[in-house]
Amino acid sequence: MHYNLISKAVLLFVLVGGVFIGCSGEILFEPSPVHNPPSYPSPDDKAVINTPDQILYWGHQNQDLSRNYSYDLYFGNDSANLELVAEGLEENYFEASDLIQYDNAYYWKIEALDNEGNVHIGETWSFSVREHSFKIIWEVNNDEYGGVFGYHVYGDYLYLLRGSGGLSIYETADLRNPIPLFKEEMKVVCYDVCADDKYVYLYVGRSWGRWQFPEYTVVSLDISNPYQPVYAGDCREVINDQTLYVHSICKHGEYLLAILDGGYDGNILQIFHIDENGQFSLESTYRTALEVMKTYPVGDKVYLPGWKKVEILDIEDPSNPVLEHTIEIDETATGVETRGNLLFMSCLSKTYIYDNTNPTNPVKVNELSINSYDLEVSCNYLYIVNDCYITTFDIRNIQNIREVGSSYT
Repeated sequence: MHYNLISKAVLLFVLVGGVFIGCSGEILFEPSPVHNPPSYPSPDDKAVINTPDQILYWGHQNQDLSRNYSYDLYFGNDSANLELVAEGLEENYFEASDLIQYDNAYYWKIEALDNEGNVHIGETWSFSVREHSFKIIWEVNNDEYGGVFGYHVYGDYLYLLRGSGGLSIYETADLRNPIPLFKEEMKVVCYDVCADDKYVYLYVGRSWGRWQFPEYTVVSLDISNPYQPVYAGDCREVINDQTLYVHSICKHGEYLLAILDGGYDGNILQIFHIDENGQFSLESTYRTALEVMKTYPVGDKVYLPGWKKVEILDIEDPSNPVLEHTIEIDETATGVETRGNLLFMSCLSKTYIYDNTNPTNPVKVNELSINSYDLEVSCNYLYIVNDCYITTFDIRNIQNIREVGSSYT
């Protein structure tokens, strides 16, 4: 989860369930009528969670309503020697608390059998369990770094944009003691950041000094050596006009999604393919009538929240985004998260939960009377950000959601 912040400090939390460990968004398989492997695990792949009290969830990349599935669950501490712990499951979840202990790493895999006799084998996922507390663990102050403009956490690294102009990279394997790997006054004003295994992507406003990045465009830096990032590429040939202000960027599999300001007629989604050398090529441009500020990709779908609507695009073919469905609401939607067959929507006055089994017809199943600027779902918990608070909810029973904690930021 990413916020653009202009404040005295950014406060980073280890929340129940590991709020910073999110789904990478990697597209593991192209969906097809036959091969439809289990996907979207919860806990997220490579997550760090803080309690052994866990229910494992999973979904499918292709929402094929014509098929029913049964599931076999393989689980253990050795990824090469997983044990069959449950077979013939009729639901896409499993209560695993009895199998999990603190200070251990676990691996698991789902094999699905559909009603036509096809076997769909998922990837091997992992998570680890550490005992963390619900409190501030690290703070970057305005005095030393010139303020924090934004940040992004991916894997074991924190990418931090500084208001004074620059990028810092921290190793966060031990979140209580982040280790600075790269810190330089780059003389670059950056407005957003995201990353993958090899590159960090920056939306650059102004640039001066030795880096000399192209201005008002998205650049990629090779972070194979995080101690010394190296300029790799940019998309200046497409985003080369100051009027096309980029609101946000998001990495999704092989693609980078950028929301551009389109003026009074709504905003623009551009999808770029990123090759192995960090070079950009424009796949498609989609104009929406909504004043969308962020994009939320999940599998082959993209959710665009805005005023009184959330547009759902099908991007199975990234060169041709197709509007698949529009969710009508009575207020402004500010964020979207999905987990399995559930869709969570943050709005200015309430938070809504939908059954998203059929993405062309989401059905509201619950709502919380709490306004939210953004939200995130991790493991069995929902985190809602509003005003100066992060509030945590237990969502294991979606009909009886319970508040379990709140922290003032």
